[in-house]
Amino acid sequence: MVTVIASVIAAVAAVWSLIVQLRQASRRPRIVVTGVQIVHRESDREVVDTIREIKSERKEHEQYRRKEEAYERALKEWENRQQKRKGSSWEGYVAGSAFIEPKPLHPASLLYAGRLGSSLDHGGYFPNVIIRITLKNAGKVVAQNVGGTVYVQGSHIYPVYFPGLDVDDEERAFADEATKDDQGFYRAKLIPTSEDLLHNDEVVLRIGAIYRPRSKENTDQPKMKVKYSFITPSGFGYTDEKQVILPEPRGT
Repeated sequence: MVTVIASVIAAVAAVWSLIVQLRQASRRPRIVVTGVQIVHRESDREVVDTIREIKSERKEHEQYRRKEEAYERALKEWENRQQKRKGSSWEGYVAGSAFIEPKPLHPASLLYAGRLGSSLDHGGYFPNVIIRITLKNAGKVVAQNVGGTVYVQGSHIYPVYFPGLDVDDEERAFADEATKDDQGFYRAKLIPTSEDLLHNDEVVLRIGAIYRPRSKENTDQPKMKVKYSFITPSGFGYTDEKQVILPEPRGT
């Protein structure tokens, strides 16, 4: 009899523990990934517009640099001429001359100088594909500041920082030299989400990447493994991986 009662008590305790766990699970955000896609950058109008503006800034900067160099040369020549005149009876030259050669004007542009502080130019490469990850809050509690890390496997594709996308600014080094881990994955740390994700809300995270297909790649639909890990400030996380179809090669 005592054994039966103990068994009943244990069963009730187990059921109650399960109920408590279910209640706790319903009171927290539940982050899931509902889609992963790799697309050409031309499909993202914001990226295309940003690239166009950065190219315009770089062209403007180059024009300004050339004017600056021309000014420095003209100023040096002007100073040399003034020094020669000063060395050969400068006072007499000034007193008897009706015209003194003006100093070259600096080509500084207030418009250009004002743009330097808000420049979009990140000094790196332009992505030619965008990795799009759709994040969803399947829980009934709002999810805030969801942080994440994405790992991309591939010997000819790697993530890069690009302004306006979701790779953390600290990852700028990817624009110059990407670092692989021992398993051949490139890492991209993401900026925490700024939107509050309510129940069933979704947000699309975008990661710029350089994709250089192998010249001997002959498969019709090459695939690449993408791993991802997301976590909320309260510690509720989600980790998974997916095989993603790579896009058709295009010129960069």
